[in-house]
Amino acid sequence: DKRCDLQKLPLPFKDDSVDYVYSRYLLIYIRDLYSWLKDVHRICKDGAIIRFTELHFSCASMYTDLERIRGFTTDSFSNDMCRANLGSRFQVVSRKIRFPVRRFFMQWIANKFPGFYEHNLAYILPADDIEFVLRVRK
Repeated sequence: DKRCDLQKLPLPFKDDSVDYVYSRYLLIYIRDLYSWLKDVHRICKDGAIIRFTELHFSCASMYTDLERIRGFTTDSFSNDMCRANLGSRFQVVSRKIRFPVRRFFMQWIANKFPGFYEHNLAYILPADDIEFVLRVRK
């Protein structure tokens, strides 16, 4: 375990030294996310697993703290901007939209048809968060 300021790069880890990264509600606060992800790639071994749980853009809690910078969608790690900035450093293994208990019935629909959910239903039946599992490629 290390304690460090995650906004300051480079992160205080050796190259190719990390097998697994887990974070919960961290990326919503990182100012320069692309540079930060490139540095995480640097410290991770080939094939390392990265698991991020972040607020979904439709979650009302996303907008109650002014320090939060962004919410996430199912396309957050696979859109054109991400590919342009990160190349093929990460492979999306899975992504799962998660809901509060009172809207749990939406989980199957939202994950089976994420584009439909995010474009048509997300603000009517908002999600809580979204979990990404990425694999590092070197």
